[in-house]
Amino acid sequence: AYVSSIPQSTLTIVGLSLLGDRERLWEFAFHLHLLLAAALISVALWPAVCPPAYYGFTPVIDMTRLIGQIQGFHDGSLTTIHRDQLEGLVSFPSFHAAGALMVTWAWRRRIWVALPVLALNLCVLASTFMTGVHYLIDVIAAVPMFFGSVLVYRWWLRRFLGKPGLLLA
Repeated sequence: AYVSSIPQSTLTIVGLSLLGDRERLWEFAFHLHLLLAAALISVALWPAVCPPAYYGFTPVIDMTRLIGQIQGFHDGSLTTIHRDQLEGLVSFPSFHAAGALMVTWAWRRRIWVALPVLALNLCVLASTFMTGVHYLIDVIAAVPMFFGSVLVYRWWLRRFLGKPGLLLA
């Protein structure tokens, strides 16, 4: 489940596009960009060491490269971050958890898609800490971060687009 995040985001973009649901697609893009920016800012403010690096255990998922990145970030040996090597630096909050919430939220109006997506993403949320990749607090922190993004989006709809922007609409 943990590795399904990127395919889920890609399929959400493609699926909403094919269904012509521009409103949900724009909302998904908004949350994706805002939450990614928030996650990158949080790594600069609160650089966390992931559980395998801190506790010295071998996680279920091969994280050798990621652990090296995080350790290099903390000891100062990582001086350049390349675009293709970003996956290991965000520990708090879990962007996987935020992504699971974003994808599920994007499909909320289409119950035939939302229910299987919800089931998969409950597994993603559980797998983020059960695999040893994140602390439980990383997953918990993603929840208010995501719903904060929803509130910002609703405020933005009201303020700039003149739409009512109900919280659960």
